[in-house]
Amino acid sequence: MNQYLFHFTITPVQSFVSQARRTRDLWAGSYLLSYLAGVAMKAIKDSGGSIVFPAIDNDPLFNALYNPLSVDKDSLSASIGSLPNRFKAEAQDPATAAHAGDIAVKEAWHKISESALSIVRGRAGKSFTKHTLEMWRRQVCNHWEVSWIIGDDGALLDERKNLRNFFPEPELGEKCTICGERQALSSDKDDSRHNVVEWWKEFVNTFNGRRGYHFRKEGERLCAICTIKRVFPIKDMTKKAIGWEVYHNYPSTAYISAVDWLIELLKKAATDKTTKDAIKGFIDICNKADIALDEEATKIKAISDIIARHPEWKDIYDFRGDVFFSESIKNKNEFPIKDEYTRKELLSSLEALTKCADSKPTPFYALIIMDGDNMGRLLSVYSQRQSEISKALADFAGGVLEIVEDKYNGKLIYAGGDDVMALLPLNTALYCAAELRDAYLQAFNNYVPEIIQKAEGTISAGIVYAHMNTPLQAVVRDAHRLLDNTAKDLLGRDAFAVRVWKRGGPLITFGKKWKDPQCISWPDEIEMIKDDFKDNKYGSGYFYRFRELIDIMKTLSPEDSIKLLTAEYLKRRENRGLPDRHDEKIREAEERVKRLYALSLYPYQTYDEHGNEGIETKPNPDGLLFVRFLAEKEI
Repeated sequence: MNQYLFHFTITPVQSFVSQARRTRDLWAGSYLLSYLAGVAMKAIKDSGGSIVFPAIDNDPLFNALYNPLSVDKDSLSASIGSLPNRFKAEAQDPATAAHAGDIAVKEAWHKISESALSIVRGRAGKSFTKHTLEMWRRQVCNHWEVSWIIGDDGALLDERKNLRNFFPEPELGEKCTICGERQALSSDKDDSRHNVVEWWKEFVNTFNGRRGYHFRKEGERLCAICTIKRVFPIKDMTKKAIGWEVYHNYPSTAYISAVDWLIELLKKAATDKTTKDAIKGFIDICNKADIALDEEATKIKAISDIIARHPEWKDIYDFRGDVFFSESIKNKNEFPIKDEYTRKELLSSLEALTKCADSKPTPFYALIIMDGDNMGRLLSVYSQRQSEISKALADFAGGVLEIVEDKYNGKLIYAGGDDVMALLPLNTALYCAAELRDAYLQAFNNYVPEIIQKAEGTISAGIVYAHMNTPLQAVVRDAHRLLDNTAKDLLGRDAFAVRVWKRGGPLITFGKKWKDPQCISWPDEIEMIKDDFKDNKYGSGYFYRFRELIDIMKTLSPEDSIKLLTAEYLKRRENRGLPDRHDEKIREAEERVKRLYALSLYPYQTYDEHGNEGIETKPNPDGLLFVRFLAEKEI
């Protein structure tokens, strides 16, 4: 019997995942979407079809759907979304197979939403009224749009998605504070701001607990869809909804920001009694203050390994992540403590802890988004090698978790095919992305070496370094823009682009190819320049002087720019370690300046008098300021 190809997709994708205030929302959105895609794949396979792309035979999440009772909450299938929302399948009767996938998605979503409803309704009590139930059912009923087309031309699927089957009615009343699209849940048809705010205050007080600080006490009013993502990790919820437990929580941006500092602190405490006593005192004050154990299920391997040897420190691993930041503790609305004397005690104890560590934790973390370059074109040009390409992508995705979490102390959000999203501490993010790029190339080289030989099969990255209090939705959206507009379009793919955000917005934008034509690894070079900066071979004053000279350098040749920069470098008192002999001093200074100048070169879009686009490479100070940021961990 003939087999017919068809393409299948579930939407919305970007909004469902990126509409997140907390990292747990972001993880839950990507995991739920991946789970629903797996449910559709299983239904198609059970109806006699097969999945052509991606390769799913060894995918842990897909295999869990056939044996959910065997899934451990610490397994890959319980923690990482690994299946894309869009896939290619084949069947003798593709319409029937696709319809089976459609029905399965809707039934699975109904089970998930009803499980969440049971949790929310049970904890809300009398405040959850008939009106609340009607609002919940209305919002979840038609959330997902499933589309498919029969044939091998995947481009037709994009055209099909534009033919909407329904258009949701606009929602009135007070909007959800996360998505801003749907109405926030409330108990009465009088959905005035005052009534909705009061309903949520009562709901949060009954729902939250010390071992589950699920909703903010102030300023959060969620719709049904965003509430489902927020409560999805709860143990009673997931076991009932999908058949196994997932993460009970997900590390906050504050916790990820503090990871490197916390590792160094715990390492020092292992051999230093003063630090050990400071940790015990801090834990005692936190417990006295009833600090939420909001990170109880968070696992960072390096910290877990230390805690395994020192179980008496376990609580410091469980407290909400912002307890390590004095500015957060001082925020009375966001950091509730029963009395102000205890708040002062906590601040004093944290100060003692930071003195032992000789530093404070940085309030910055990194979000990495990576995506394979020209994947659609590769699948078209190498149409006879799609099976091998799919295996290469599966092999790559299967190794991402170990790189992100075991080697670089990060937390993986999603790894499926050629897509990766992860949270990393500031110190390790760029190196982690570079190693993921190497793993991607190696996977292609193992299965389709001719693609690598033609300098194809590459991957690009967008990395946003953000203050822990920057709205997460803005960070996610910006990482996607950075990846698409800068790393791929402006830098020409096989590149990384970085942006540094303070709370007020982005300050530094920079990017490079992973390697230059002379095979210099730019992540390695940036690390070496950072070390030189820390060793006082460069200084902040010179980096800012470099920025002041940019306009002059744009009118000079590279050789003259380097002469100018070298003269400025030799004028500054902060240039240490230069040789005594004049000629050697000049030569060494020039070599140092050349490295900075090469780092600063950055492409700009230009337009001629006819409006034609072009690219011109010019010095940009953001490369140097990025190095300074990595070295000093602040802006």
